[in-house]
Amino acid sequence: MQNTWLVLLPTIILLVMAVVTKDVIKSLMTGILAAALVVSDFNIINTIKLASYRLFEQTEILNVINRTGHYDNLYTFAFLIILGIIITIITHTGAMAAYTCAIQKRIKTIKSTETASLMLSSCFFMDDYLNTLTVGSIMRPLTDAFKIARVKLAFLLDSMSSALALLIPASSWTAIILSQLQSVNIEDTLGVYLKTIPYIFYAWFIIFSAVFVVRASLSFGKMKQHEDIALQTGNLFGNKPTLEATSYTTPKECSLIDFFIPISLFMFSVITAFLYTGSWRIFGGSNSFLQSLQKGDPFIALFSASALTLIVSIIYFAAKKKLNFEELKYVSVHGFNLMKSSIVLLLLAKTMSVLLKSDLQTGQYLASILIGSVPIWVFPLIFFIASSLVAMSTGSSWGTIGIMIPIAIPTIAQFSAALFNPVLGGVLSGSVAGAHLSPISDPMLISSTSSGSYHLDHVQTQMSYASSAMIGASVSYIVCGLVLQLPYWINIIVSWLTGIFVTTALLYLRNRIKK
Repeated sequence: MQNTWLVLLPTIILLVMAVVTKDVIKSLMTGILAAALVVSDFNIINTIKLASYRLFEQTEILNVINRTGHYDNLYTFAFLIILGIIITIITHTGAMAAYTCAIQKRIKTIKSTETASLMLSSCFFMDDYLNTLTVGSIMRPLTDAFKIARVKLAFLLDSMSSALALLIPASSWTAIILSQLQSVNIEDTLGVYLKTIPYIFYAWFIIFSAVFVVRASLSFGKMKQHEDIALQTGNLFGNKPTLEATSYTTPKECSLIDFFIPISLFMFSVITAFLYTGSWRIFGGSNSFLQSLQKGDPFIALFSASALTLIVSIIYFAAKKKLNFEELKYVSVHGFNLMKSSIVLLLLAKTMSVLLKSDLQTGQYLASILIGSVPIWVFPLIFFIASSLVAMSTGSSWGTIGIMIPIAIPTIAQFSAALFNPVLGGVLSGSVAGAHLSPISDPMLISSTSSGSYHLDHVQTQMSYASSAMIGASVSYIVCGLVLQLPYWINIIVSWLTGIFVTTALLYLRNRIKK
């Protein structure tokens, strides 16, 4: 695609449509057509052909027919459907109710409920999808019981999942990052990544923000409106109609074992599948335990683990006479319906992302106009902002990492070696920060689905909280660049303290103003 401002037009149209219509699916479809129209030089027939081809391409049906290529999207869609069925089964059989009742004995307040959500998220760091969907399904009955607005739960899920997966070097994100570093001829990829983690300021600050907001009971902006309505009227959707209705009844006899068997099996299976696909030595491979976790295939791991868990769960609950054939048909349909909107949104979002990345090359255009003749100390901030804009425009954190690392590494190689980790940290930070503001990003879509909130409400309410962490991270990158000559740990400490202070101050001031 030629280097022109027109590559930004589809994203602008999509965002305007989302604000005006409040319909993400229609907005995405419009954005896809607009992107194809620009790529096709406004030829209608070629536009329809390109849009249809890209949409069909993302289904990966041809890959199955031809037995070629990869099946990451199919594995993801299948994983979502199966997980939806598993969630419905453990809810229908009373297993979820048993866990909820057990936690409720220890949880007495809204603050302790929200804290429990944050703590539970910390246990599911291996994958952001796994984290969001699992924690959301577990915590939703509890947050509903305490009249916590659905958008608040969505924020807690969204703020933790991607950030944790990015910061802990044993997640599905690790493999993507290491492979990208390897592609630009970095030898000690793991060592470089570990040294960069302290510089991923936004991920640290958004987790801090979530904890601070919960523990200090902060509430402002549109989030406060939703929370006030929930407490005063019991409507958890900001005075909008309820999104889902639970039509089944919970059995009176339920046991915590019924909850822990499928959940424990799922987690064990995910780890085992990561190790197997990552060629762990015990499974006949050549990699260590940590290397296997990092190199495992997250798509196959999540799909295979969920499939095994589903089969075992059906057998287990059928043996306990808590699930018969007719009920199985019902929970299968209900589980699919639970996830179908998310699958449609993901398919459209991925199609839009491919058009922006491969056809329009929006990321490269943004990077080219942002990265010019600037002082060295500004580089970490520039790459953070550029990556944030790319992620916000494309809706893809992984796509942003794939676009920006090949741009960032060669660029900073021409300057100071001390810039390497801060700039790489800026790229990784921006990939999450932009996704936390984008209505077409996977984390936003999955968080909305898992929490059962209206998607655009989640986007709007999260912005104030995420923007505070973004501003704090921006200040940290400025300070980091200015004190680049200081030793590694001193540089990090000074940058961290400054950013945390700014983030905390912004959250506190916004809470006082309550706008």
